[in-house]
Amino acid sequence: MIPLEAVPANEAGIVVLVVGLAFTVAWLAYFYR
Repeated sequence: MIPLEAVPANEAGIVVLVVGLAFTVAWLAYFYR
């Protein structure tokens, strides 16, 4: 695990993670409905 303080462009990384999680959840919900 990399501590968040060590990640450059912290906000950009968080945005990427949130978008990735949202996309994954939406895809799984669509696939398993």
